[in-house]
Amino acid sequence: MESREFFVSHFSEINANSGMKFFIKKSDKQKIVVNSNALGLIVVSSENGVLKVKYDNNSSLQNVKTEVTVYTNDFKKLDASSAGKILISDDFKLDILVLNLNSAGQISGNIFADKLNIVSTSASGIDANVQAKNIDVEATSASKVKLSGTTNKVNVEATSTAKVYLENLKYQNLNQEVTSLAKVYTK
Repeated sequence: MESREFFVSHFSEINANSGMKFFIKKSDKQKIVVNSNALGLIVVSSENGVLKVKYDNNSSLQNVKTEVTVYTNDFKKLDASSAGKILISDDFKLDILVLNLNSAGQISGNIFADKLNIVSTSASGIDANVQAKNIDVEATSASKVKLSGTTNKVNVEATSTAKVYLENLKYQNLNQEVTSLAKVYTK
């Protein structure tokens, strides 16, 4: 695999997709390091505060492996879709964090945020250790949300065979709305 470093304009949102694996690491300066066996087909951009790493639209891809290391001091939103994976490698203390997962996207790691919003759909999943004041979870369409750690309040809306695992999450208040064969597992 080849490696290349990219510098882009400031971003607060990170999009992972196309089966790429992202590692988020703490740093005072934002930069991107891409390791790939298809490095010549990678396009890296930051537009309107959104970091995007994608394959050239005119490319035919087979057996491609791409890992992206994102160095940043903070972020507000993570999007994982189309089998994209995000691993939060370091501890970030954030005010608000929004996690959007769909189409088999995955997010894992330690999350420290005052307010955490999770939307997980279409066979996507999150497995995270969290410390948050408030957590809102919306899980649908066979997605899986597995949370451990602590929070004051957690609100869960689960539908369409989604599964939300909270057995290892310590909370003071739980509100849940569960329909269409979805399940919320608690202590």
